[in-house]
Amino acid sequence: MSRCAAIIRYAYRRGYRVTAEGGVVGPKGPRKLHLTPTGRTLYYKFTIRYKGKYVQVRVHQLAGYQVFGAASQRTGVLVCHINNDSTYNRLDNFKLGSTSVNQSDLCARGVASIVGRAARKRSILKMSDTEYNQRAARADALIQELA
Repeated sequence: MSRCAAIIRYAYRRGYRVTAEGGVVGPKGPRKLHLTPTGRTLYYKFTIRYKGKYVQVRVHQLAGYQVFGAASQRTGVLVCHINNDSTYNRLDNFKLGSTSVNQSDLCARGVASIVGRAARKRSILKMSDTEYNQRAARADALIQELA
């Protein structure tokens, strides 16, 4: 089992859950979510303590484990956003797929597939301030709903 999978299972066992609206609730109540770039994509993450260290957990990966169980952590399986919006973490917006299925979904919806590390870095740098601010505003609204 990968370290990431172990962290997701640990968080789930400790009582962390993704709400139907896409927020996260832990043993002590709602968790603050952080919008963080990963590669060319923005993901919501939250922080937990695991084996004496603080680690970040991607909300969509916890949601995938919550909805699909251990199947979401098999080798070669991805938790995919149905609408291809990585910041939209409602429980009904996930499916299991592979890298090739996920890429063909992106192409079918008109989202350009970017190949190569240099291209991914350029795309994050080219993200407009408006797009980033819109995603951050959605995150703030979600956090306020949960508070």
